[in-house]
Amino acid sequence: MKRIIHLILCAMIGGVLAWAGAIKVLNPAAFAESIMGFNLVPWPVAVGLSHYLPWLELTVAVALWISGSRVGALMVSALLFTGFSMILAITWWRGIDVTCGCFGTSTQTTVAWACLRAALLAAVAALDLALVVRSLKSVELDRSS
Repeated sequence: MKRIIHLILCAMIGGVLAWAGAIKVLNPAAFAESIMGFNLVPWPVAVGLSHYLPWLELTVAVALWISGSRVGALMVSALLFTGFSMILAITWWRGIDVTCGCFGTSTQTTVAWACLRAALLAAVAALDLALVVRSLKSVELDRSS
């Protein structure tokens, strides 16, 4: 049962990352504009992120669907979603009203909702990672006995 839950969570997180990454890969200029809306980085950094980040999301999504790479992919996805939620929380706290750009420019999501969504995804990824690591440790302990 734990394995089925783990596979469902990896598929869900991977699906979110694949969707987000694919939309941004198709229009990096729009994603760079979204990044600029947060008023956190200069234009050259936004352009670099708009080209790099979608490919990272797609790579992590694929890694979540490959058995041997799931632990690392869960770690990276938890870090990505934690970073996203922190950026969104800072933006919300500063009172900046911006669409997050998480799923392209066609989705209109409030910063508060995007922050909550990213935090929940970070928690799901971290919880799944903790459960996988715990089960790997118990298998190692059983083998050493």
